[in-house]
Amino acid sequence: MKTPLSPVGEDRPPAASSAELSALINYLQSGTEGERVRLARALHDELGGFLVSAVMDLGWLEQHPGSADLAVRLSRVRSVLAAAIDLKRSLIEDLRPSLLDNFGLFAAYRWHVKRSCELAGVPCTAHYPQEELPLHPAALAGLFRTLQETLAVIFAEPSLRRIDVTVVVADDALVLQTDQVHAGCDSTSVFTRLPRQMLAITGRIDSLGGVFTASRHVAGSTFIARFPMQKIVLAA
Repeated sequence: MKTPLSPVGEDRPPAASSAELSALINYLQSGTEGERVRLARALHDELGGFLVSAVMDLGWLEQHPGSADLAVRLSRVRSVLAAAIDLKRSLIEDLRPSLLDNFGLFAAYRWHVKRSCELAGVPCTAHYPQEELPLHPAALAGLFRTLQETLAVIFAEPSLRRIDVTVVVADDALVLQTDQVHAGCDSTSVFTRLPRQMLAITGRIDSLGGVFTASRHVAGSTFIARFPMQKIVLAA
């Protein structure tokens, strides 16, 4: 696992005040409501549009069974329904990747990191253990959301140039590390720039018995989350 070179500072989450906790709750509620709005719009505008278009073409075909346009209309219906199926699959995967339940945490990590980096247009490298762990269901979801939310914070940085994700399983801990390369060193603490996002991440890590650190160095920054194995792995 890589370690940051030439460190210029290490950040740790400050103790949250009652006002900050209240702000965090509002932030999380706002994020949840925003996600509901996004899903509602996707279902109404995109999926609804696909289905209405298909129904209209099928209605036309019923009224013109011998038309010369039959093959064209059927092809369009097939394309529209295929697009609707793809949208449905995408929405489901965004809510909870099927890989997470069917193949495990590291398979879901591989898919999400690759997809996120492609969407962001940022070069990525990634390293994972070869074998999956028998994780508690709550830990499985929490560990995936930790990486998902961490990447959201990382990609919010406009000067980001590259990211490296490393997952290591040691005897006593699972370690999730991300190394970010920026175009110029940003000496501003991530906890200062994105306080609510980082408080949400550190709160999730704390709930799994983990510890989070963030360090800044000449090339960029490094985030490390360490989770004790006894807190996340199912007993034999």
